[in-house]
Amino acid sequence: MINLQKQFSSHFIDNTLIKPIYLQKAGVYNLYNDILIDFNPVYPSYQDIQDLPSLRYGFFGGIIITGENIEIDLHGHEIKMSNSFALFQRFFSIFELTNSPFPFNDGLPMKMTREQWKTGTKILIKNGRIGRSSHSAIHGNDNRQIQLVKLFMFDFEVGGIMLNGCKQLFMCKCDIGPNFKNLLVNAKFSAATQLVHHFYNVIPQDVEPTEEFKELENLIETTIQATKLNDVPPLFQNPNKVIDGTVYGISLHKSGVAIGGHGKTETKNHYAFHIHLKDVCVHHLTSNVEEKITYLDNGRVLRDISGQIIDLEYLLKIKSVDPLVKVQMESKKWLEKYPEFISTFHVPDRFIQLCETFDFNSVDNYVRHSFTEKLGRDIMIHINKGVIAVRIDGVNIIDIQKLRIHDIYNISNKDITSSAYTENMEDVKNYVGNDTIGLCLNNTFDTKINNTTIQNIYSQKGTAYGTIIMNDSKHVNLNGISVRMNESLEKGNKIQYGIVIQDSSEDINVKT
Repeated sequence: MINLQKQFSSHFIDNTLIKPIYLQKAGVYNLYNDILIDFNPVYPSYQDIQDLPSLRYGFFGGIIITGENIEIDLHGHEIKMSNSFALFQRFFSIFELTNSPFPFNDGLPMKMTREQWKTGTKILIKNGRIGRSSHSAIHGNDNRQIQLVKLFMFDFEVGGIMLNGCKQLFMCKCDIGPNFKNLLVNAKFSAATQLVHHFYNVIPQDVEPTEEFKELENLIETTIQATKLNDVPPLFQNPNKVIDGTVYGISLHKSGVAIGGHGKTETKNHYAFHIHLKDVCVHHLTSNVEEKITYLDNGRVLRDISGQIIDLEYLLKIKSVDPLVKVQMESKKWLEKYPEFISTFHVPDRFIQLCETFDFNSVDNYVRHSFTEKLGRDIMIHINKGVIAVRIDGVNIIDIQKLRIHDIYNISNKDITSSAYTENMEDVKNYVGNDTIGLCLNNTFDTKINNTTIQNIYSQKGTAYGTIIMNDSKHVNLNGISVRMNESLEKGNKIQYGIVIQDSSEDINVKT
């Protein structure tokens, strides 16, 4: 029996965790106090990133588990991020079950060897509360034999449990929701903090920051200090106070990053296997999904050095270059000192020049005649899929007993038609960013689900689905499923369905 705080005493100041814990040795680790995560410094250094390339996009986890036969008992206590640290680190999970937020050789560009990349196996996390997180409560890639028992997960921004390529998962008596509902910033803020991190730590610049960069830094600092919405600079304000991207309660995904469309699994080795959920509740998830138009130049998305989109839709709307876009374009110069640095940066020189002298008509004309539009992305280049309580995608052998889903809301006010979306994203079928789904089974095999209730699935402008079974799912048995949509709500839900089964799916048996 190991006292986690005593074992890693140098990582704590009182009950505050100030740097990540890497668990590699087998053992039972116990937590006897509530823990606040507030790293100091808030970003990894250049040397940290050289030692572990997966830190390129910042600190990604509080407790990182990469060993075998590791048990964590929270003894009823809560572990969460501080509010300010959650703003500095926008891609952070309380428990990360891999020493990278991305699968090996997948995701955003990083130089990481097979020897460096490690993932946890035979892990048990139990008996506690996992609170405020800027991304997920629990996240992992290609793990094996994971048990999650008697956990409350809430105040996450993106997902409660997000596991890619997991084999042998057992979840029992877990309560997931609500997600965080006092988020004052939009996705542009995440893009801004990444630029600052890259300038100082990822590809450190030995020049004085430009006035434009200093302006962006000041806007970030003002935002970090803000205690109410009106204190946040307009560029970063989030009036709805819920995330403007996809939200999941549970996302169990095939091996690989879960940012693309809901297509088929490429090879048998990519499937996740043996998923068992028992007595799980997912509830009170809300998002205002902001579906973005990305602009392409010769088939390449316009991006800054950290891989995030240049929001030309917003630029054309306000008819000026905002401080974020100025620095995004400036970031091209940062690459000159690092010719071997892998980056997806792409903005034509001519467009950068036009933005520097900014004449709206010239810029507008160039955008409309030189770039092509693509619908369905967000600031971080994810393909938006709406709000999904339980997403099971590319999984073989699923056993679910007593699943409850209720009060799942997508309050996006943006009109998007499915035909426009699938015209651009052919592997996405039947739902888009402003849709809401209770239970999604995509390209799954051998599924048994007993005693499931789904209530109050709501979409402001899109389609609400209680359950959707899609993309060649086969051998699915839903026994005792009760679906009640939200007929009592007068507004929203342009279309709503209790249960949808796509024609491509086979051997589907449903008993309501």
